[in-house]
Amino acid sequence: MLKQAAETWQSYENEEDQKPQVPPFMETYERRGFAAARQEYLEARIRLGEEKFKRGVQWEKLNLAYLNAMLGRKKQAINYLQLAYAAHLTPLVNLKVDSRFETLRSEREFQELLKNMRLVEE
Repeated sequence: MLKQAAETWQSYENEEDQKPQVPPFMETYERRGFAAARQEYLEARIRLGEEKFKRGVQWEKLNLAYLNAMLGRKKQAINYLQLAYAAHLTPLVNLKVDSRFETLRSEREFQELLKNMRLVEE
């Protein structure tokens, strides 16, 4: 079902308002496989998000946290979550149950962030 997943991802990419500069997902998928296409796309999304963040788009902190978590870059993901917390971004109230950050749950820094936000008992 990887081909179907790649086609779905390609249609999503085509509908986005601000697309990252990356070869079409299906081309990379057909040449190098789904994992390579996913990696290339997510890294391009991070570059785009970092540009927006540098221009002052505060909400990008959450997107960058999620994208880095998807790529297994736990330290970077937690750093962006901490920046989002410092900026008092409202969606963080769901951080404890947000499945997008499941890979971070066992990290000490993530648990400390939840404690700082008073989302878990000390």
